[in-house]
Amino acid sequence: TDMADVALPFYENHLTVVEFKKINATVYNETPLSIMRKIDSIMDRDFSHLVNVAMSAAVADIMNGETPKLPSLPEEVAKNYLPLMERFYEVSGRRIITENGFTAMKDMINQEASESQILAENFFEYLSNATPIMMCIAMEGELSSDELSSLIDIFESPEFVKLKEA
Repeated sequence: TDMADVALPFYENHLTVVEFKKINATVYNETPLSIMRKIDSIMDRDFSHLVNVAMSAAVADIMNGETPKLPSLPEEVAKNYLPLMERFYEVSGRRIITENGFTAMKDMINQEASESQILAENFFEYLSNATPIMMCIAMEGELSSDELSSLIDIFESPEFVKLKEA
């Protein structure tokens, strides 16, 4: 309830009641809802582990003055699936959420020594670039291109664009 009260003015400024009802109807439709639940499950189960492993390696590389390597994908996956995942990452609002989290952490770190700021900047840049690839690694084989495309279509609809802006 508190979150709804906080969010309401932002939604009211961007969405009509009709648009909000359309979003709710879309989200509660069985097919998109099952795909979103599948994504949530994959993100909780597999993605978190990938991020932890990648972050450890990236931090070690950065501390050693090296540029961490992005995770690699099979050529076919990089060619066909990764572009969909990158588009999903963008239109779903996950990029904004992720980068807003980075901004908050950067603000805290900016109060520290300049060396730690540089290390943090390098780390956040790596993680920002690596996130869609890690999402791809976690989801490829469990979430079809068609399922991903159907969510992209939903998130690119005018109502969802306004929701993301709100």
